Amino acid sequence: MNKLKKDGAGGKHSWGKPGIELKYLHNLSEGEEENKDPIFDEKSQEQYIQNLLDRPEYFKFLDYNNELKEFKNPFINESRLLEALKHYREIAEFSFNSNNPKLLFKGFKKSIASVHSIIIKRAIQVALEKGETFQIILMEYLYNAYILSLISKEAIRRGIDYILSSLGDLLIDTPNCIEPILFIIRELILQKLLPSDYSIRIPDSLITLPQTKSLFNELVSPNSIDIEKRKEIKVKLALMSGDMIATNNIDDAIELFSKNDMKPFRSTMIRKLIETSYDRNNSEKEICSLILVRLKHEAQFDIYSYSYAFDDLLEVY
Repeated sequence: MNKLKKDGAGGKHSWGKPGIELKYLHNLSEGEEENKDPIFDEKSQEQYIQNLLDRPEYFKFLDYNNELKEFKNPFINESRLLEALKHYREIAEFSFNSNNPKLLFKGFKKSIASVHSIIIKRAIQVALEKGETFQIILMEYLYNAYILSLISKEAIRRGIDYILSSLGDLLIDTPNCIEPILFIIRELILQKLLPSDYSIRIPDSLITLPQTKSLFNELVSPNSIDIEKRKEIKVKLALMSGDMIATNNIDDAIELFSKNDMKPFRSTMIRKLIETSYDRNNSEKEICSLILVRLKHEAQFDIYSYSYAFDDLLEVY
C-alpha cells in the first residue's frame, strides 16, 4: 500500500496536501491530475490527454509481440482493455468539452483500424450523455475524420453496431438515449457515412416504441419493408436456411435475393445459415460453408453482408 507523505501540509496528525489522495487512489504518476479534481485546470488536462496519446499500448494492442506470445489474443488482458476504454472516453470527453477535435483525431491516427470503432463507440456514449449540442458536434467530428481518411465507413458502422448491442447498459446510464441514437443514425445516413439500408439493423424492440416510430420512419425509404414484414422475412429465412443445408440447393435464395427490397437481408441470411449449422454434423457444416461461397458468386452477396453477419454473431456469442 502506498504511504502518504507529510509533504509539509496540514497540522499535527494530518498528512498530505489537499487532493493528494487522488494520486494514490487512482495510481496516477507524478504530474498527472484527476480531471474531477476541483483545482484541475484545462491546460493540465490537455497535457494529461497528450500523455495518454503518447502511450501506444492503449492504441496498438496487436503490435505487441510479447503480449501476443503471452496471451495469444492481447484483448484477453481484460485489465488493459478496461483501462484503454476509460482513456478513450477521456479523450472523447476532452475533445467535446474543449471543442478541439484534433486530440480525438490523434487518437484515430495512433490506433490500429480495429480500435477505431471502439473509440467511436466511446465518443457516441459521451455525446449521448452530454446532450443534443454534443451529438451535433459528434456528427461533425466523424464526418471530418472520414474526409481526412482517419476512419472508414466500416469503422463508423461497427461503432453504431456496438452501441445498439449495448443498449441495455446504455439505458441504465442514459435512460433517454433511444431517440438521440436514432437521430445520430439518421444524420449518419444523410451524410452517407452509413448505408441507406442501415435501418434494417435496428432491433425491432427499439423501433416499435411509440416515441421512436415517427423518427424511425424518417430513416427508411418509402419502399422499405415495414416492421411486421421484417419479422416474417426473418422467420422465412430461418426456415430456408435449414432447407438449403438439407438439399444443398440455393435456387430459391438466388430468386429471393434478386429483388431489390431483399438486399438488406443478405447478412440475415448468412447469419441464419451459420446459426442453423451449429447443431448439424460435420458434413452439413461443410455444405453450409460451400453455400456461403456460392451465395457470393451466384446471388451477388457482397463482402459487407458477410462482415455484418459475422460481427453480429461475434456480438451474440
